Amino acid sequence: TKSSTYDQIVTLFIDTTHPILKERTFREALYGSLPVRELEKLGNIAVSPVSPFSPYYDKQLARTPENREVNLTILKRFFKEASDSSTLKLSTTIDYLNIAQLIKDIVKSAGGDINLDVAGLKKGDRFDLLIGLWDIPTDANQYYVWHSSQKGK
Repeated sequence: TKSSTYDQIVTLFIDTTHPILKERTFREALYGSLPVRELEKLGNIAVSPVSPFSPYYDKQLARTPENREVNLTILKRFFKEASDSSTLKLSTTIDYLNIAQLIKDIVKSAGGDINLDVAGLKKGDRFDLLIGLWDIPTDANQYYVWHSSQKGK
């Protein structure tokens, strides 16, 4: 049986300064291409960084319905129109290699170029995509996490 903890989530962090990743449509298509059934085997899928036990959790949030074919078509269009600088660097640790491989397979099937970097990351390391464990703040007011003026520590 799988068990879930609601004080941490495995998160895909995205560097939105990358030429392709800055496009919201691309990010949404990548999200919509994720294999839900495979990910559900690993635990509950979070649709929000707010714990479902928080009084601020929005019960009406739901994962976008899966339409992998449409999303893969969108990704293919982006990669076809992209420059050579569109190669993505996906960084993770060995703990999340299985999830990284799923994402790598999606990008490759859409005609994209992606390098997988499995190592211990240090402060200041560059990435385009990063899979890591994130501790959900206990403060229900998460403004300080999401506000664009916040800088890394």
